[in-house]
Amino acid sequence: MLIHWSFDSSMGIVICLNAITIGVESTYTSKDLDAPGWVEVAEYLFLLVYAVELAMRIYVFHLKAFSSRWVVFDAFLVLTGFVEIVAKLIARSGNDILANIMLVRLLRFARLARAARLLVQFRVLWLLVQGLMNSFMTIMWTIVIMVVLIYIFAILGLELLRPDEGAGEDYRDAIQNFDSLGRSMLVLIQFLI
Repeated sequence: MLIHWSFDSSMGIVICLNAITIGVESTYTSKDLDAPGWVEVAEYLFLLVYAVELAMRIYVFHLKAFSSRWVVFDAFLVLTGFVEIVAKLIARSGNDILANIMLVRLLRFARLARAARLLVQFRVLWLLVQGLMNSFMTIMWTIVIMVVLIYIFAILGLELLRPDEGAGEDYRDAIQNFDSLGRSMLVLIQFLI
């Protein structure tokens, strides 16, 4: 059951739903508001599903399950989930210092790392990521060429476009974008995009 495609697809759906609830929770917390109650309940359910999945893998494959880096990654995420629950309980008991510790807040975002598992569970998506990783050097050199060309044309713009009091208002507005090298490059990047 653990290696069947339907199980992986089901876990992929759970991961997507979890990523959505994390987005909802982040939307509220960024505005210093409390997230709706269903978000916290959903997070506990997601953690339970992940813990059951991990326990099933350990039960079936025993310690050999940890030979897979993804299982080790899952175990780390489940552990951080439980640490986060303990930290929340301690914070609710009146410990305001713990609520403001950045590490505790970062544990929340460790859950989002589960979305990386989607890459392995959906073969086509994994193949796309591998293709991007294999083409990294080509992409990097393309970016270098683009930056060099933008740099050259930014200098050309600085040399050719000079303030002229006799020119029209549109020319004077355009010339403001070519008053420094950095600004000229930004204008050219915006034009390129």
